[in-house]
Amino acid sequence: MDLDPLTVLIAVGGMATGVGAIWAAWVARRQLRAHAEFVEEQNVLMRRQTELTAQSVAAQLKSLQLRDERERIRLEVGVMSQLWEEWTGPIFQRYRRASFQYFLDHYLVDGQLREPEYIDGATRALFNFYTELGYLTRTGVLRAERVLDLHGNSIRHGWALWRPAAMREREMWSDPARYADFEYLYGLAVKYRDRGEPSQEELLLFLRKQGRTEEEMLAAAESPLPARERTAPTDS
Repeated sequence: MDLDPLTVLIAVGGMATGVGAIWAAWVARRQLRAHAEFVEEQNVLMRRQTELTAQSVAAQLKSLQLRDERERIRLEVGVMSQLWEEWTGPIFQRYRRASFQYFLDHYLVDGQLREPEYIDGATRALFNFYTELGYLTRTGVLRAERVLDLHGNSIRHGWALWRPAAMREREMWSDPARYADFEYLYGLAVKYRDRGEPSQEELLLFLRKQGRTEEEMLAAAESPLPARERTAPTDS
């Protein structure tokens, strides 16, 4: 059957249009696949960059933490050295002797302890020292272990002996936070190495030991900072 030329032309045109549409669809799909691969590559690169950045930040933070720790140790050693020199100096030696003598004269009767009602001037100076020491410990300037190794014995006995008078002062001045940082140290001291609260017998023994000479008292005081800890650590 002879086909009309117009019909043939229309048929060929339709085929060309179909082929063009298929080609366009294939090209579009190929471009879409290429774009998806490009996006995936970019995501991989971004994830890798993020990992590298995170590692860099972590390394920087670690470096800063090490530097901060060195500075903290340097500060702690300096403060502890100054406090120890003050505590073992002649002024505080006199404060300690006067405080214990006042307690013996007023609150030790026939070998029995009485509750103290008043904190004398020398004892108040000791209370202020330990209140400051407690504040520095509570705020993290000083490590509790170092403070308790040096002063734990005096803290346990001192607060236990004078606690009734401290409570009376709080009530009298309507100041529940009075000597709170000293009491904070006492709470740490009784838990440190399971020492517990001192008994009456232990307090009496502690008081009797304070009757020794100045030289004996200084020699029996808590050990001073070792020489290696008096020198601030270097950055090397």
